[in-house]
Amino acid sequence: MRSLFLVALLALLAGCQASDTNPVEAPDTDAAQTELLDTADAADAPASAADAPAVYAVMFYADWCASCKALDPKVEDVWPTFAGQSVERVTLDFTDDATSAEAQEQAASLGLSEIYEADAGATGFIVLVNTATGEPVGRIVRDDTPEQIQTKVEEALAQA
Repeated sequence: MRSLFLVALLALLAGCQASDTNPVEAPDTDAAQTELLDTADAADAPASAADAPAVYAVMFYADWCASCKALDPKVEDVWPTFAGQSVERVTLDFTDDATSAEAQEQAASLGLSEIYEADAGATGFIVLVNTATGEPVGRIVRDDTPEQIQTKVEEALAQA
């Protein structure tokens, strides 16, 4: 029985090696992929700088993050205060490899690559970013009270 298994395994391996020596050529799809990426980037980008908010509130988040769970309800309580103002919440999700890759793409599409790179992988805080300069203008952390959160966002908007 063991020798039968070995024979089958060798036959399988021989078949794989034979197909490796005569590979099927794949069509060149680089140009098509680049075109699709360019189209997707254009669709994600604001039509003009005037369309972008003055401030991004960039949450570095993960499902497993205790600081995120403490911070989120406070932000939710304060956020209606900013309805109609030029501030947009952005969540970069670092829960796992897939969401981290999506977060990197999202940051790039919003012009936040430097902010992403500075804190990638860390979670449980919000970076307030002036969209005109791309510079961080404030940071909200789990220990901030709702009043402190509101003040920090108002200060960021005043600087923008």
